[in-house]
Amino acid sequence: MGLRLNEALSLQVGDIDAARGFAHIHRGKGAKDRLLPLPPSTLKLLRSYWCTHRHPSLLFPGNRRGHSLAKHEISTAKNPMSETTVQEAISKITGTMNLGKKVTHRKRNH
Repeated sequence: MGLRLNEALSLQVGDIDAARGFAHIHRGKGAKDRLLPLPPSTLKLLRSYWCTHRHPSLLFPGNRRGHSLAKHEISTAKNPMSETTVQEAISKITGTMNLGKKVTHRKRNH
């Protein structure tokens, strides 16, 4: 969908308009809102992932490090997962793949 990592992690259940096939991105680059097309295959993956935590509002809730939810347990996270968590997961995944080059990410200056 072309989202920045922080935009994806900030997605909430209510930002997904499955009927019309759009995702509402809030406060993106330049603090602008936008609607992005949501491919049916992506919607299917988001639904499948949501079923792993069933958080009432966050699509990507944070968990305590090393804590996984029991089957049918609902996440009570207060915040989305961290960018670092996603970056570490991508590093682990791409490290096991033979992509021919290293996958990197830009670190934001705060």
